[in-house]
Amino acid sequence: DKGDITVSGNGASFTIDSGAVNNAKISNVNINKSYYYGSGTSKYQWVYYKLSQECVNVRDFGAAGNGSVDDTTAIQNAINYAASWTYTDVNNSNSTSSVKGGIVVFPAGKYLISSSLTISSSQHSITLQGTATGCPGGSGDDYGSRIIASSSFDDEYINITHSRGIHIKDLTFISNLTGSENNSSINGCPNGSSGGNGAIHLVSNAGSANFLFENLIFHRIANCITCKGASRVTIRSCVFDKIPNLNGNVIGLNQNGGERADQIRIEGCIIDGSPHPGFSGQASSDTSTGAGNNGGGAYYASGTSTLNTGTNNTKITALGIYGFVNTVFVNQCSFIRCKDGVKTDTTWTGEFLYFGQTEVERANNRGWNLDANNSGTEGARKDYITIDNCFASTNYGDAVVIENGIYGSVNINTLNCRGNRGHGIKINATAAQNIGIINPIIGGNSSPSNQSSGIYISDSVHNVFITGGRIGGDGSLGGSGSQKYGIEIDGTTHNNIRIIGTNVNSNVTGSIGYNGSWGGSGNKIQFNSGTSYTKDT
Repeated sequence: DKGDITVSGNGASFTIDSGAVNNAKISNVNINKSYYYGSGTSKYQWVYYKLSQECVNVRDFGAAGNGSVDDTTAIQNAINYAASWTYTDVNNSNSTSSVKGGIVVFPAGKYLISSSLTISSSQHSITLQGTATGCPGGSGDDYGSRIIASSSFDDEYINITHSRGIHIKDLTFISNLTGSENNSSINGCPNGSSGGNGAIHLVSNAGSANFLFENLIFHRIANCITCKGASRVTIRSCVFDKIPNLNGNVIGLNQNGGERADQIRIEGCIIDGSPHPGFSGQASSDTSTGAGNNGGGAYYASGTSTLNTGTNNTKITALGIYGFVNTVFVNQCSFIRCKDGVKTDTTWTGEFLYFGQTEVERANNRGWNLDANNSGTEGARKDYITIDNCFASTNYGDAVVIENGIYGSVNINTLNCRGNRGHGIKINATAAQNIGIINPIIGGNSSPSNQSSGIYISDSVHNVFITGGRIGGDGSLGGSGSQKYGIEIDGTTHNNIRIIGTNVNSNVTGSIGYNGSWGGSGNKIQFNSGTSYTKDT
C-alpha cells in the first residue's frame, strides 16, 4: 500500500497510509529533495526532509558519496553554510534572523576528498555528524560514513583554525594506501597515509575551546589527531588501526606558539599499530642469546648479532605530549604495537598527567617514555604524573622509564607490569622530588634472563618510595622468574630511598641488588619478603 494521503508543496510530495495516522500533527517540515532507487516495477521514491533548519545534508550540496566523484567542494560548501545561515520562523510570519552554527550530516557513503576541508576562525559551533561507524575494513568497507583521500592527496583531512565548539562524530577516515603499511617508497609509506600534520589538525589561540572527537575510526593513517594550543578537548571512543610506519604521533598534543594546551580528555580509545613491530611471542618467553636490549632501546634479533628494530611501527608514537601542555586525563585506553605507547620529551613544560586503567603493550621501544624540561627555576618545574591501575606488558624495551628531566612527582599505583624485555620500571630522574610506587605487580620481565630488573634505580636518584606488591616470579608471578633483581639500586649516592613491605622473591640474582658501600640519608629498607637485607640511615 503506497498510501492514500498525499502531502505536497513546491513540487515535491509524499504519501501516508491513513490507517497509520491517528491524531498526528506534522509542522515545520521542509521538503527538500526526492531520490529514486531501483527501476521498473521495483522503482520507489524516498523523500529527504529535515525537521530543523540548522541541520544540513552534504548530499544537498552535491556530494555523491560514491567514492569516485570528488566531494571536496560540496562538503566545504555545506560546512560554510552551517557556519552562517538565515533562520526562517514559519510560526512568526516567516521572519528571518542570522544564525551561526549548525550540524552537517554525512549519510552513509564514501566521500572522496582531494584537498583539506577547513573550519576557520570565523566558523564556530559546528558538528560534523556521520552515521554509526562500522568495522574499519578499508576503502572496500561499505558501512557507515567514510571520508577517503584521493590517490593524489596526502595532507590534513580537516584543518580547524582558531574555532570554538567543533564536534566531529561517527565518521571513518581512510587513506588511499593500497600496499603494505611498511612500504618504504615515500618516507616509510606510499602517498596518502601520513595525515599531514594530523588527519584532524586543530590549531587554537586564546579563547578557542570545547572540542569533541567521538566514535571516529582512522584506518591506515599515521598522524590522526593533532591538537595545538587547544583547551577543553575530548577524544572519546575512537579507533586507530593499521598505523603506517611514519614519524609522528597518532594523537599529538602541543602548544601553539605561546598558547598552552589544557584540559584534555582521552577516553576509551584503541590505538593498534598492527601488524606489530617484528617480534613474536611474549618477551619473557624468548631467552635466546642476543635477544636482549643493547642499551639504547633497540633489540638484537633472537640468536643473532644483527640489530632488529622490527618491520613495522618503529617510528610512530601512540600518544605524544610536547611543549606547554597541562591537565591531560587518559582513561580506559589501549596503546598497542607502536614505537612508544606514551611519550613526553625534553620540550614538555606542563603539569598534571593522569593515566587510569590504560594498557600499553608491545611497544617497539618503551611503554611509558617520560621526560620533561626541568631547566627552569624551581617554581616553574612541575610535571606531576600519575599512572593508576594500568597495564604494561610485552613491550620490547622497558615498560616505564622516568627520565632525568622529570622534576616534580610521579605516582605509580597498582601497575601490572609483566613480560617486558627490559626493566619493569626504570628510574633515571636524579632531580625528582617524589617517586611513589604502590602495590606493584611486576614479574617475568628481562629477556634474555638475568639482564634487567623489576625496578631499576639509577645512581644519584633520590626520593623513591616503594611499598607492597609483588616483584618477582614469572609472568604469572609464580615459579622462577627471569628478572635479575626484584629491585636494583645502582651506584652509591641515594637519599630517601624507602622500600617497605614488598615481596621480592623468585628473581635470578637476588631480591634487592645494591652496592655495599652505598650511602646517604633518609634511607629505610625493611619488612620485605624474600630478603633479610635492611637499611636505616
